[in-house]
Amino acid sequence: MSSWQPLGEDEEEDEEVDEQEELAEFVGEGEGEGDEEEPGSKSSQRSASGAASTQPDEDEDEGGREGETDSNGTEATTFVIQPEATHITFGTFTDGLPKRDIQVLARRGAPLHKATTTVTTSEGISDEGSSQAQWWENMQPSMLEWTPSVEEVTAELRTVRDMRGKKLPGRRPLSSQESLASANRKSAVRTLIPQHKDVDAIDVLQPDSETRCVVGERVFQLPKDSPFQRVSFPLRDVYWHGHLPADASIVALKADIAATWRGLLEHHYNVTDATLANSRLLILVPDTCTRQYRKLVLSVALEEMGFAHAAVHHENVCASFGAGLSVACVVNVQHHMTQVSCVVDGLSVTSSRRLLPYGSATTAHACFQQLQQCGVPLAADVCGARPDDERIVETVFQSNAHLNADECGARDCVVEIRRAGEDAIKHSFTAGPEFVRAPLGLYYPRSLPIPHRIVALCSQANGRDKHDPDDAVYVESKTLIPQVTSNEPLAKRSKPQGVGNSMAVVGTTVAASVPSSSMSSTQPAANPLVNTLRLPTPTIHALDEAVFESITSLQDIGLREKLFVAIVFTGPGASLRLATETLQQRMWLKVPEYFGKVPVDVAVIGNAKEIHPNDLTWRGGAILSTLSGFDDSWIDANTWQSIGIRAARESAAFEW
Repeated sequence: MSSWQPLGEDEEEDEEVDEQEELAEFVGEGEGEGDEEEPGSKSSQRSASGAASTQPDEDEDEGGREGETDSNGTEATTFVIQPEATHITFGTFTDGLPKRDIQVLARRGAPLHKATTTVTTSEGISDEGSSQAQWWENMQPSMLEWTPSVEEVTAELRTVRDMRGKKLPGRRPLSSQESLASANRKSAVRTLIPQHKDVDAIDVLQPDSETRCVVGERVFQLPKDSPFQRVSFPLRDVYWHGHLPADASIVALKADIAATWRGLLEHHYNVTDATLANSRLLILVPDTCTRQYRKLVLSVALEEMGFAHAAVHHENVCASFGAGLSVACVVNVQHHMTQVSCVVDGLSVTSSRRLLPYGSATTAHACFQQLQQCGVPLAADVCGARPDDERIVETVFQSNAHLNADECGARDCVVEIRRAGEDAIKHSFTAGPEFVRAPLGLYYPRSLPIPHRIVALCSQANGRDKHDPDDAVYVESKTLIPQVTSNEPLAKRSKPQGVGNSMAVVGTTVAASVPSSSMSSTQPAANPLVNTLRLPTPTIHALDEAVFESITSLQDIGLREKLFVAIVFTGPGASLRLATETLQQRMWLKVPEYFGKVPVDVAVIGNAKEIHPNDLTWRGGAILSTLSGFDDSWIDANTWQSIGIRAARESAAFEW
């Protein structure tokens, strides 16, 4: 009997092997007349593989069906995306590793709406043409406040500590800023690498005449004379503020977000409209985001992009799920914001949520500015006038920054700046403690260049939704100043007290020049409407302080002890060398102040289950989307069209 022949076949069929191989392209061929072949036989599998129209095996698992097509030639899968202000992590639920890109959109033709081309500052809205330059200018700190704060970080770098934060004798020698500036004036070299000799040169992208927009990293590959000059970051303002600017168009904003997400999926997965109509989308949102933001992304997925089903879930809950912990304090240091919250049994505890207005991109800008103070001539090539300047700053920072205080002495550094269609620029200079001092700014936030326009904390309210969030004037005229057009009797309306022009969105904007002590003592305005929304007090806490306050906000002492040994550190800010050990050392300094002599252990988990910190949140969401217990959280497109936001409230896996 042939080794490949299935059990139960007669020996006389051995003579028909050659005939079966010749006719393998026809399903069901190769057997004698009236003799049926078993579905599981290898000859049947060969026949199916050579057929013109293939069908997946019925016993194949769901992961194996990924990429298979139905009778209409369309693919059905589940996409998981984690959008941030300027970055996005996305992929299908079967991907081993997610894909990362920039949420940037470049269009040709008419100017874009103000929501994506203007910059909302504490003084108002800047001019349309100078949005990128104005945004970059807002990242520059007030030197009167910035210099003393940097000296505070420098003093900490000179201090020698053990793993539990206890001071040890001795001090680390550090190179002064003046000596580094003098050395760079003599030895700093800027050279050009011709494009034809650069093996890492970036190719120029030349879109065809039918292309309407370019998204993601490909925007930075466009030539200078490209017709795609309307570059915008659709989610940048909305993600930070949680609300749409008062004079922005919700329709145009949704169109831009949908065009960006669709373009990324088309580029990486070759999706079509038919594919999206048979697929599901899970969107990971911040624990502290507003209801309006959650409704916005659901509307984009179901209405603008045409997904069959969509759902939203909290990022920190997905991070704890990816780490395999039912109880955890998740510290998510993203590019522009940091969120801390305690997750207990799959729910983010509302009272434990902390939102900090800084992230890894903020520390990257701090490092860039400190290098300028040391005479490093990077400002001539990265001045904020081009859309990819922020990406270049973050790339330089991620390649060189670390938190090993023992390696903060003077050393030679080489930085290469590449842009599409241009010669690469190579900078050779001497750097000191800048690549260590800047990441330590997470624990000394006054040393960071926090933009004035970033709101400190978002609303955590899940209260009544009387007004339509799609109203263009919802934020300013409805939330802060109730209008006469309300259906309530005039006698029942209350005028907000202490609400000025600076409260442009939901809370007071953050000023980098305001000390944290004075801000933490600020009390919310006596506004009945704001109290209904339960806005937290605007503060700029250090990272370790936010983690400690988040854990101690819980009443159960036993639960606190479990959280102290389950601090999950994730996000781009957690990927630096010794970042996990530094947070654990800082937490050891906080514990004795609160518990006294009671022994309490502290454990910070950096690479949970050997998953990279950048991928942990997305991986948890991808696994969660495949569970049968999550089926009730999916929102059908028809249901969304029928009852709208009510469908989200009824199906959400958390308090809406």
